[in-house]
Amino acid sequence: MKRFWRALFATAALLASVTPVARAAEPITIGFSMELTGPLAVVGKTGLLAMQIWAEDVNARGGLLGRPVRLVFYDDQSNSSLVPGIYTKLIDIDKVTLLISSYGTNLVVPAIPVAIAKNRLFYFGSYEGLRHLQAVDLNSGTLSDAQRAGVTDPLSQRLLQY
Repeated sequence: MKRFWRALFATAALLASVTPVARAAEPITIGFSMELTGPLAVVGKTGLLAMQIWAEDVNARGGLLGRPVRLVFYDDQSNSSLVPGIYTKLIDIDKVTLLISSYGTNLVVPAIPVAIAKNRLFYFGSYEGLRHLQAVDLNSGTLSDAQRAGVTDPLSQRLLQY
């Protein structure tokens, strides 16, 4: 009888270890720096509020591409010298899915070399002052075919289809 129970528990343990567990979809993490203090704090705080409202709305509708959205952000203190470190942390430590820009060219430009060095897609909304970077076609806001070919992240590739 002991062998029966041992065999039953061993079988149950084996089945439990190979049976897939239903998990919620991994969130899409969107990382950015935001000027929450310093001279641009008024703009940064309102921009952050808008992003949080957007994330709540998207999540209420089922998420982005069927996955919940989570914002990961750090205060850049309106100080451009802090931006590269913030974006490095977002990529290397927080492992965010997408990178987006904050407000103001002087706070966007320092993030671009980090994104390029890490081969990450970087969405930015302010094109003023960025014409020399050739990161996007500034008339249409799209990447060139060569730049699209260099995007290796599967989620970014899927988003580029739209």
